[in-house]
Amino acid sequence: MLVKGLRIHIAGSANSSIDLNILRYAHELVAELVKTLLIEGAMFITGVGKEPLLIPDDCNSLPIIFDWTALSVIHDCLQQGLVSTSDFPERLVYTTGTSKTESQIPDYRRDLWEFLQDKDAVEINFLKVGLASAALRRERQVPRGDILIIIGGGEGVEHLAYLYMEDNKPVIPLDLQIGSSCNDGSGGGSRLAMEMRGEPHRFVHISDASVIGSLVAGLTTRQGKRPVKEVVRGIIKLIQALDSHSTNKQIEPSTLMQKILILTAIPHGLRLDKEIREIEEAIRRATNRDLFEIRIRTAVRPQDIRRAIAEEQPQIVHFCGHGLSDGSLLLEDDGGNDKPVSPEGLASLFKLHADYVNCVLLNACHSEKTAIAISQYINYVIGMNQPIEDKAAIAFAQGFYDGLGYKNSGEQDVFQRAFDEGMVAIQMENILQGSIPVLKKKL
Repeated sequence: MLVKGLRIHIAGSANSSIDLNILRYAHELVAELVKTLLIEGAMFITGVGKEPLLIPDDCNSLPIIFDWTALSVIHDCLQQGLVSTSDFPERLVYTTGTSKTESQIPDYRRDLWEFLQDKDAVEINFLKVGLASAALRRERQVPRGDILIIIGGGEGVEHLAYLYMEDNKPVIPLDLQIGSSCNDGSGGGSRLAMEMRGEPHRFVHISDASVIGSLVAGLTTRQGKRPVKEVVRGIIKLIQALDSHSTNKQIEPSTLMQKILILTAIPHGLRLDKEIREIEEAIRRATNRDLFEIRIRTAVRPQDIRRAIAEEQPQIVHFCGHGLSDGSLLLEDDGGNDKPVSPEGLASLFKLHADYVNCVLLNACHSEKTAIAISQYINYVIGMNQPIEDKAAIAFAQGFYDGLGYKNSGEQDVFQRAFDEGMVAIQMENILQGSIPVLKKKL
């Protein structure tokens, strides 16, 4: 398996009572690993925000997390010209954020952060205001990751490992015993590394069973006594030996690949978070889930929609929010107020992107007029011919993406099948709104 094109999730932390030399070794290991993977063409998932230090309030002290160490290496490699953002198919770093993220960035990391943003190196998926749980952020990160590498940590990395394994994605825990920043969990990375020695097939998929023992043995750190470069070589060697179907980025590009762009605006009592969660769950359960990728943009303004579609080039665009009786969709203006956008304006937008957008789902009241306008240019467009209750809208979305995720047995009209599945989902819930969604096809 080639490293190029993979998105690597490096997670972990250390306890504040850790020996300074061991902590320094951990940071050197992360730095060398990120640099090597980056030059090989990998991208990353990291956290962004606070950076707890071994000695609080002393910015010269070593951090007890590794996120900013990884970001610093990416910054340096870009600045030195070792890599360029244009070398990669997506932004180099994917992270999840909350309304507090920006204020939590340490002052001494501010220039680094602004440099990465200026280089368009970071994609931030912001959670809905009021949602800030670490578990929810992890659940948003896993669908975007291909391989999880764990160093130290506690409950958080154990949860991540479970999520990655549930998705049949490789998990590579390292045996360095450094505890966790929150002093929680049941052993974190070092415990998982021990389990991996006994049951390696739980963690990684390698066709040649005769080499898996030596590959796992090649990950050992000898508690900081083994040279960092040797450990990194062991990790790279293991990644290269993984089965090609172990990660969703090893699928050859094809017309089967589906990127779903979810756009939300003006909730006003709607359960948009539940709708997004149901979509993500439907895709996670899908037989061919490796063919799907979900991107989410919230609180969208007209310019946000334009930019998001141009940047992501999705095959499916899903809007969830409110619609008006004249067919306009409610977006937001710069102040967060209602901003109606006409069916004609939205149709003109999708005309520009008709070469890759295959389906548009407008899960909003009175959106049939907009669906008709857009269907002049897009093959499949779904709208609502009346006001639709939140419960019915969510049931339809769940059924639609369940249908989209079923293994295709030669059926060509997959969007018609997905639409039909959405209609059945409403009927099965005994919701008397089963005639509201309408499918418009390009003539």
